[in-house]
Amino acid sequence: MSVEKKDLKRIFELSKLDHTKSDGLEKDIERLVESFSQIRNIDLRDCEPMVFPKWCILRYRKDEPLEGIKKSDALSQAPKTDGTFYIVPKIISGEP
Repeated sequence: MSVEKKDLKRIFELSKLDHTKSDGLEKDIERLVESFSQIRNIDLRDCEPMVFPKWCILRYRKDEPLEGIKKSDALSQAPKTDGTFYIVPKIISGEP
């Protein structure tokens, strides 16, 4: 199954990929679409739909709080802090 150029262009737009640097990505997308086509052709008439696998056993545990990371340890790993908060560069401009 071949993917049309307009569809490829739309895929690149939606995924925010640069199609000029695709280096064979078109072929990968065509193989992916072909795989989905093969899956679509599987006969599932005799398969009962399921929401959760019957063979999967959930092991529940008590919902108890666990010890987390200390604030000082977290701050010590940051590139910049003021001792209380992380200092990060401003990336959004404008008034709230």
